[in-house]
Amino acid sequence: MTWVDRTVRDFVEAVASAEPTPGGGAVAALAAAFGAALLQMYALRSAQSPKIEPDWRSRFPEIACRVAGWKLRALALVDEDVRAFDAVVQARRQPKETEAQRQARAAALRTAILQAAHVPLEVAELCVQVLQACQELVAHGLPSMRSDVQTAYAMARAGLMAALANVAINLEGLDPADVPDTLQARYEAARQVLTTAPPDLP
Repeated sequence: MTWVDRTVRDFVEAVASAEPTPGGGAVAALAAAFGAALLQMYALRSAQSPKIEPDWRSRFPEIACRVAGWKLRALALVDEDVRAFDAVVQARRQPKETEAQRQARAAALRTAILQAAHVPLEVAELCVQVLQACQELVAHGLPSMRSDVQTAYAMARAGLMAALANVAINLEGLDPADVPDTLQARYEAARQVLTTAPPDLP
């Protein structure tokens, strides 16, 4: 059974246990999913309200569909993060008694760590999309739901911070020469979002 198919209590207790997974990366992905879910609800309810300007009311169903895709991807990344970290653990356990074994272990570990960095990086990019959508949509949907958008924003920002921390700690385990330029550029682009103060959502 996947982690996202378990109860909330089971997931929280698993995070609280002494086991290394699910850990911070999985929690970051879940934060992204919660942010997207709240934004999806906001879009769906706004689409149904006669109080909303007709042009935006007609746009909100498509927006809800797009945000639903982010939500589903974030949920999938919860388990992908667990699998990625477990692969790092398995790579570290490979034998290293001979030179051939050491080389094979180093290659496996390099591959596993890169994947373990890619997963939270995708989470971070999803969080950025949620943050940007919150800022764009909050002025056009139901004013009575602004606290839901504010909560979505807060969850996505927390998820972004957590995901970037997980990317960074994985990259520490690699020689800088082994980090693809595209990965580093994506990381820096997502990190740049945190350098600006969060807006005062109405």
